[in-house]
Amino acid sequence: MTLGVRGKLFGLSLLLIVMAGVASGLFVEKEVRAVMEARIEGELFRFAKLSAESIAAASEDVPLQHLVEQLAAAGEMRLTIIGDSGEVLADSLMTAEQRAQADNHMSRREVLAAFESGHGRARRWSTTVGTEMLYAGVRFEGGGALRVARVAMTLDETNAFVWRFHALLIVAAGLGLLVAIFMSGVASHLTSRTVNRLVEHAKALARGDVQQIEVETKDEFGRLAKTFNQIAETLQRTARKKAKEKDRFAGVLEGMSDAVIALSAKGRIKVVNRRALELLGLEPSCVGQSLLEATRIPALHQLAQRDSGGETQLEFELASGRRVLASATPLHMSAGTVIVLRDVTEMRHLETIRKDFVANVSHELRTPVSVIRANAETLLGGALEHETKGPQFVQAILRSSERLSTLIADLLDLSRIEAGKYHLEIQSVEVDEAIRHAVEAISSTAQSRRVSHDLSRSAQLHVMADPMALEQVLLNILDNAVKYTKDGGQVQVRAMEHRSGVRFEVEDDGPGIPPQHRMRIFERFYRLDPGRSRELGGTGLGLSIVKHLVESMGGTVGVEPASPHGSVFWFVLPRDPEAQLRLSA
Repeated sequence: MTLGVRGKLFGLSLLLIVMAGVASGLFVEKEVRAVMEARIEGELFRFAKLSAESIAAASEDVPLQHLVEQLAAAGEMRLTIIGDSGEVLADSLMTAEQRAQADNHMSRREVLAAFESGHGRARRWSTTVGTEMLYAGVRFEGGGALRVARVAMTLDETNAFVWRFHALLIVAAGLGLLVAIFMSGVASHLTSRTVNRLVEHAKALARGDVQQIEVETKDEFGRLAKTFNQIAETLQRTARKKAKEKDRFAGVLEGMSDAVIALSAKGRIKVVNRRALELLGLEPSCVGQSLLEATRIPALHQLAQRDSGGETQLEFELASGRRVLASATPLHMSAGTVIVLRDVTEMRHLETIRKDFVANVSHELRTPVSVIRANAETLLGGALEHETKGPQFVQAILRSSERLSTLIADLLDLSRIEAGKYHLEIQSVEVDEAIRHAVEAISSTAQSRRVSHDLSRSAQLHVMADPMALEQVLLNILDNAVKYTKDGGQVQVRAMEHRSGVRFEVEDDGPGIPPQHRMRIFERFYRLDPGRSRELGGTGLGLSIVKHLVESMGGTVGVEPASPHGSVFWFVLPRDPEAQLRLSA
């Protein structure tokens, strides 16, 4: 059944009202949101400045975390104090453990801007409170250093207002429908030719065929034609904007270091980024498959199936040996799920090293301290007056204190090297002279154990190194070789050209190092035989210092088995450029 002129005008009026309402509603929403966020931003900066002044003026006896929590409670905002190196000093919503594990905040846009210009702002999703936040930071001086007081406020109030605006927009649209019905009653005098032409253009616009209508009159139909043209332009701009946003989203997704998988409400993969394909060994054709079918990882499938209203996390190990921390966040609007996977293999390895280091340091300190304490108590108990026992106990205290002093010195050296604060003066060093000094330093120890040493020198060899650091490296390796070589054994020291550098080798005929221990022998406090190492008086830090010093001088270090038994510790340092030219001439 063909509609009459009134029916066509009614449909056209309805379409115009809906599209004009949507376009204008989006524009007004944007403006309203901008005004409200500007007001909130002003409040944030005022509160941040007030908080910074309060903290700067507060007594040093008041704990910073306590003061931050009081200020945050008074302003009903989240308050964070960030140091000049990006660490979180205090946060009103974070525990001490969370602050210790928090990421470096120097990469936050508002923090970086605050340190550079005095103030900064940003808007993003907060994983801590699980909502969209507006951040403002103010730089101030406190505790003798520059800091940033950053405050944050949720945008829930703005979003609620926008939703109320949407309701009003729907009411306005309903009123528009009533106007359209009224217009259909008074539009019968219009010619069917003009109405049909406008309807045809409306149909084309609904199909996505954006065309310009030729305006022939200046009456209502002429103005209506102009409105169609404006709508067409708005649609074109919106389409271009959406295309740009889609490209930007795709670029951000592909550039992320974390793996991202978006699932539909039925558990099918909708979006997967490049990192997820690499980490899980997937193919681009996995889009459309179920998560379990594509990944073959039950733990990941169970994480996606959890019925939770918020974010859930699960850590597991892949078949490749990598450890992954997966987070699943439900999408309430589309009933889907977004899974983010982070490779935490290196992080967990560093945590293990840290725990081992703390345990080993505690053990190394406890033994000499216990000896000192026991001997001191014995002396105080009366042994001090004993002619023979008294001096023995004092000598035991002296040996333990020397062991403590050596351990602390090695720890300080290692700490300075790792922090890049160990000053190296790289210069051309004669290889023979460096080897000779190191051998002379361990000669007495070698003689006491009846260990002979053989030097294979290469005249005119030079390396680019720090003289003191090179001597310390050689001395540590030689000292280990002599200690672990049986009485009457032999230690050989060699130096030879190696590509663009010089390779130093120290070979012993001791018990050797099993293959499974060679990769960890340069770790701090790592010992193949802890009992024998402590008996020989080692701190367990010598080879770790060797590794860091050699790498700081641009070289490499390693260990190989010797034939028929024993070990060959080697390191390579770059050659002096002038000496290299002479050797190649």
